[in-house]
Amino acid sequence: GCGSGAWLAAAQAFDLNISGLDGAVVPRETLEGDAAWFRTADLTKPLDLGREFDLALCLEVAAHLPAESAAILVDNTVRHAAAVLFSGAVPGQGGHDHINEAWPDIWAEHFDRAGYDCLDVFRPMFWTDASVEFWYRQSALLFVRRGHAIEDLARAAAWPEQTDPLPLVHPKAIQHCLDTVLRLEREKQTASDQIRKTKSWRLTAPLRWLDQRLRSLCGGLSFRAHLAIACGRGGRFRCKEDRAARKRTPRES
Repeated sequence: GCGSGAWLAAAQAFDLNISGLDGAVVPRETLEGDAAWFRTADLTKPLDLGREFDLALCLEVAAHLPAESAAILVDNTVRHAAAVLFSGAVPGQGGHDHINEAWPDIWAEHFDRAGYDCLDVFRPMFWTDASVEFWYRQSALLFVRRGHAIEDLARAAAWPEQTDPLPLVHPKAIQHCLDTVLRLEREKQTASDQIRKTKSWRLTAPLRWLDQRLRSLCGGLSFRAHLAIACGRGGRFRCKEDRAARKRTPRES
């Protein structure tokens, strides 16, 4: 899943022997660097280039592939390198066409079955580096073939006393989700003010969509309800639907 090839273009500057794979959705005219290294492939099917590299990169592509092809993706990467730098979007991260967001321990299980250990080498290096995108800072993990010489070197740099990949969520990711919810809440209020006096089903469609989206993000309750709970106000809901839902809930004895 090399995309336009930004990572490979950087590697090419060091005169490395490289190869990139991605689907036909990537137009060749958007490729960075020499297009000769790019190959079109179906990443949900087994692949074999007939050679092995020192390092394979699989960064933020897994979420774009169906869950049933996760094992195939991992097999394709380990077939071509003893070391794999991997990151996958965590649940709730969001993004274009994400259909399989999963926690790091899920991916570690796939790699473990393939004979690869997870080493948390890079996150300690750039966790606070604002020049690195937050999805790499929270999810970039190194998987190394068990018993390979590079494993000892990598373990020396990994976070101490770690036995499992830590499912971390970077503060930037949380802020991104909060900004999205707040923006939708503002848009909902604006739409509500504008169409409050109309009963037209067509005109109220944007408001209904925003309400559904907000409730999806907030677990079924309105955003104001979640704010009330978070601020310790004992769940004093202002939304009619939330009050009705609360009345239906049996009181604790």
